[in-house]
Amino acid sequence: MPGARRYPVATRPDRRILNYVHNDVQVTVTPSVRGRATIFDADILIFCISQLMAGLNAGREVSRCLTLTAHDLLLATGRETSGDAYRRLKEAFER
Repeated sequence: MPGARRYPVATRPDRRILNYVHNDVQVTVTPSVRGRATIFDADILIFCISQLMAGLNAGREVSRCLTLTAHDLLLATGRETSGDAYRRLKEAFER
């Protein structure tokens, strides 16, 4: 978008509060104490969105709450399934 401010997804904790305003809509992004989501978290968001879209495309009602297993998410995103991978996934959800 021409003239749009861009905030790249960080690779280390970013705790800045970001405000976006367009016309009459304002969105504020307040990171957790662990910081904002990083580029390494993007595939988790994509996985979750794909699950919601699959439900919509199948004619299922979609709620604001998504239920999934950590193991399925790790496999679908090409991550390891070690104890450390589960710890990193937990940290990603906390962001």
